Amino acid sequence: MSNSVVIKKCSSEDGSTTKSCHSVTFVIPVRNVAHAKIIRASLQADPEPERSYCSKVIETDNGGLKVRITCDAKFDSSTNIKNLRNATTSFFELLDLLLQTIDQFSEN
Repeated sequence: MSNSVVIKKCSSEDGSTTKSCHSVTFVIPVRNVAHAKIIRASLQADPEPERSYCSKVIETDNGGLKVRITCDAKFDSSTNIKNLRNATTSFFELLDLLLQTIDQFSEN
């Protein structure tokens, strides 16, 4: 698995302003494309809650998952990093559950 943490300028939705935000990007190898699609669909089934200050983008990438979690700059840097850490931890907890479920019910 490869990963990176990036502090960058993010554009507002209308492109008129930029601000600092924090993000993490990682690639997770998955056994096959079908499992990658199942995991992606499961993790993106529900929209992010209104109180969430982070967003995630999940793409299938050559039999793996490419994940990017970004937290906007509504708060100071340390709070944004905390929000990013919490969002990333939650993501991995759900991913672990999905992988266990796939292993339990998978035929291959």
